[in-house]
Amino acid sequence: TPTFTRPGESSAEAGFARDMTAHHAQAVAMGLLAFRQGQDPEVRQIGGDIATGQQGEIGTMQTWLRSWKLDPTGDEPPMAWMSDGPGLVKNGLMPGMATPEEMAKLRGATGREFDVLFLQMMIRHHVGGVHMIDGILDQGHDDDVLKVA
Repeated sequence: TPTFTRPGESSAEAGFARDMTAHHAQAVAMGLLAFRQGQDPEVRQIGGDIATGQQGEIGTMQTWLRSWKLDPTGDEPPMAWMSDGPGLVKNGLMPGMATPEEMAKLRGATGREFDVLFLQMMIRHHVGGVHMIDGILDQGHDDDVLKVA
């Protein structure tokens, strides 16, 4: 059975891989904006590093799901795999994720305003993802997933 040989559809590992993929996708989008629009060279560098690093991790997580014979998206709502997860989702967004309005504001910002806004949003974004990391470290059983977390 999947629970003995690989994570199953409703496992913490599957939920983590799916949710962290969505969380990372927004960080990639924000990182690419910083790479293109940042004024400060360090902001551009960190934006590129975030975009490439987290895109690579998305590939890893999607590979896990394929190897477990699971769809890249599941039927569960975001963070349903965590006991306190559903209560942390606000307006459909996982902790730390920017709203569409915030993303539009970031896209429209320039110069120092862009740099500061990007850094503030990225700090909040990554602090929000830490809760999922803690959740999989507490609930997960797959060695590869735990190592990446």
